[in-house]
Amino acid sequence: MKCIFFMMILFMLTLKKTYNINSIRKEWIELQSKGGLNTPFQDFFYLKRTSKLLYPYYFRKKYMACFYCFYDDGVCVMIVPIAKYLNCRKAELLANVNGLNYCDVLVKNVKYIKPALAMLKSDYDVLMCNKVLDSSLLYLEMKESIGDDFILNNVCVNFDDDYERFNKSLSKSTRQNLRTAYNRINTDGRAMEFKTFRGGEMCARDYKQFIDLYIERHAYRYNLKTSRLKKWFLLNQSFATLNYIKNPNGMTAALYIDGKLSAFMSGLIGDKCEFVVPRLSINEEFSFYSPGMLLLNETIKYFMANTQVRHLDLSKGEEPYKYKMGGEKHLTHSFMIDLKKLKN
Repeated sequence: MKCIFFMMILFMLTLKKTYNINSIRKEWIELQSKGGLNTPFQDFFYLKRTSKLLYPYYFRKKYMACFYCFYDDGVCVMIVPIAKYLNCRKAELLANVNGLNYCDVLVKNVKYIKPALAMLKSDYDVLMCNKVLDSSLLYLEMKESIGDDFILNNVCVNFDDDYERFNKSLSKSTRQNLRTAYNRINTDGRAMEFKTFRGGEMCARDYKQFIDLYIERHAYRYNLKTSRLKKWFLLNQSFATLNYIKNPNGMTAALYIDGKLSAFMSGLIGDKCEFVVPRLSINEEFSFYSPGMLLLNETIKYFMANTQVRHLDLSKGEEPYKYKMGGEKHLTHSFMIDLKKLKN
């Protein structure tokens, strides 16, 4: 009976392939509204803007964005955003680039994954899947049939509605460090201010302060010099920056000391009450006051009081401060699917 059901699902699937994401806007938004979206990086408006601004990667890697929409009895049940390589029969999930932390497909029911992917083998031999969350239906369905699985550790701070309970869950030394940071600001007569900037409510001029600190931090930490042209690009053409500025699920949290930016983080708010942070920088001038820890603490307070966000996902990297602030490890996977082995 299971085999008959599988074949019925397979033969009912139809496929639409498009290079224009707008042509499947209705299907995309409907699918993500019904629970098909696993990360905020596959939100329609986020990926629409991103796919237009990936042109440096299109030229460098020789691929292009392509979107596969699968239908069951006329209803969209799965969407696969792909970077299609132009010189070989290889593709990868869109888009394995810095600033887009998690890649995935959109699908509500796991039963569609293998039949849909099997239909891709007419165009590709392999599909590279990078930075796929442990919770992804794609990974859960395919993990038994993939070969090498490159695992990357990520860190997320989880909390509920009670700040006092969250604070008590931290180690004694971390609580003391937070008290010391706040006391140092008060003792030195400094003025601290926490602000949030939502996507759609600011312009490039507003975001320039964050790019300036981002570049300054990279110069200090990695000894990287940024040209004027690259700085202009980061502010005006970077898909990450423009999504933080314009997309409704974009947000930047910032901490100021005496009116000067001391730390910020930019990220996306997702449908699963999470805030995912690809970009975070601190100002070394204020390191005495631990601005990174203060920023995390104030951001958690803000989310508790003003939003439904209860997961502060600091994503890749295992810097000690993430764990000190209550961070817990979660995984992403990078693997290859041999499409030729999937049965039609």
